[in-house]
Amino acid sequence: MHNLEEAISVYEHALGNLFSEKCGDPASRLLAVLLARHDVATVLKEHVPSSPNLFNRIATLDKELRSRIPVAAAAVDQSTKKKWRDTIQPTASEWWWSLEPPKPRLLSRSLLAVAWVAIAIALSFIVEIVKRFLTGGVDVASTVVQGLVALLVGGSAVQFARQLVGLKDSSSTVESTGKIKFLSAAILILVAIGLQAALPKIAGYYSDQGVIEKKAGRITSAIESYERSVSLKPDDALAHYNLGLAYEAVLERDKAESEYVAALRWDNKMCFAYNRLAQLQITRHKDFATALSLLNTAIEKLGDFGNESALDDDARRRIQYSLLENRGWAQLGLKHPLLAQPDLVRAQQLRPDAPGAHCLLGDVLSELKQSRAAEGEWEKCIAQARAIDNENEAELISDAAERIGRNVPTSESKVTHK
Repeated sequence: MHNLEEAISVYEHALGNLFSEKCGDPASRLLAVLLARHDVATVLKEHVPSSPNLFNRIATLDKELRSRIPVAAAAVDQSTKKKWRDTIQPTASEWWWSLEPPKPRLLSRSLLAVAWVAIAIALSFIVEIVKRFLTGGVDVASTVVQGLVALLVGGSAVQFARQLVGLKDSSSTVESTGKIKFLSAAILILVAIGLQAALPKIAGYYSDQGVIEKKAGRITSAIESYERSVSLKPDDALAHYNLGLAYEAVLERDKAESEYVAALRWDNKMCFAYNRLAQLQITRHKDFATALSLLNTAIEKLGDFGNESALDDDARRRIQYSLLENRGWAQLGLKHPLLAQPDLVRAQQLRPDAPGAHCLLGDVLSELKQSRAAEGEWEKCIAQARAIDNENEAELISDAAERIGRNVPTSESKVTHK
């Protein structure tokens, strides 16, 4: 073939039919294109055209062939392609017979590896956040977030990862594939950062829901909300404390102790947590020494905690009362009635209507052999039965009534956990 324009037309026609199944099997179609391009090269050696349009047509067709060769060549087995090359014996300049895409440069491979590592790290963060949402049961908000993350991971990230390891064919070049990997890595990293940044607000939402549920008497729902809150934001001391109170309400005292310890791990000024933990040491374990140590620490830190938490006068008076009452109780348990007495007297001054301090002071006076005064305190204790704050005070009132042979008033308040 000596006519360059005719050779170019044959080349163009063959290239247009490269993926047309009507024009034979993949090997035949590819070979037709390669032979047509070879004819163009042969004519160019013999006749240099004077028209720049012909050169432009060849350049355009060559660019298209370079982009199509990787896909077309993948459909032909290696032995057939080797047979073609052995027959033609192409020179280095006859690039179309190589039938393979150019190997990526070392730098490109390194950057792709970096992209893959970034994808893996971002995915691990996202999966970890989803696991945290699974804590504490299922609700609408957690279901929506889990669904969106699953859609993102299942619909894009996994596909990008599959492309990266070569499990999915692509007609794009190595460069465009690399761009896809970096784009996917950037998207996943941004999603992971966004979710991580949003965790405190989401955790705060669930913590607030726990408070609402507990006030409404739905303790199980409150526990689920608090559990999800501390899972999303483990350093939220107040959420740990509230979860401990909720566990106490359902008599899960081992779990309650763990949550109070967690609260103090993140905020060692939280006197409320010291107080509840000390009270459990007294009532459950009869470990009065540990309780006394916890209560002394709480009383020392009460000033700082009160300032930071903006406690109002009533809240401060109540926690001071509870700390002094429990410290008096611990001292009594350690057989130190003289040390217990001033704490209990001070507690009475803070809350004259609370029964607990009267009950314990009666026990102290009994230990000091002041029977008449002890009976007087037990009488006051029983008279204040309507002001019970917790089940521990109920037991103290019951003990006082038994000591003096009195019945506890039947209209006592509902026991609460504060």
